[in-house]
Amino acid sequence: MDTEHFIEYIPNEQTGELEIIRHGVNFFAQVKKDAKTVVYKDDVQKVINEFTKDNVVATLGNKQSFNLAYRLVTPEGPKYVSMKVSSMGTEGNRVVIGVNSIEAQMKAAEFYERERYQKKDL
Repeated sequence: MDTEHFIEYIPNEQTGELEIIRHGVNFFAQVKKDAKTVVYKDDVQKVINEFTKDNVVATLGNKQSFNLAYRLVTPEGPKYVSMKVSSMGTEGNRVVIGVNSIEAQMKAAEFYERERYQKKDL
């Protein structure tokens, strides 16, 4: 994180091996730019405001991982994901960022909440 140099990987669908899809510098500036096109419009400001270098450094400094849930734009519509940033514990403050789908969990929580609300009205 000291240099904000980044490498983005994606798993190969056939082999499962990680492949580099892009790399660059000024990671957090790139996040702000990318958020405007890949993050669902209602969550863009949340991602830009919360996923900052200062917030990540502070959270990792407390020996915790940085977590953020938001929605990505997909051809099928917005999908919930969870981003987790963890320290690699190496020189240069290197981190690993993983993004996983939490769509099923969010849909289940919404269903539970609707059911609870409907039962309340009975």
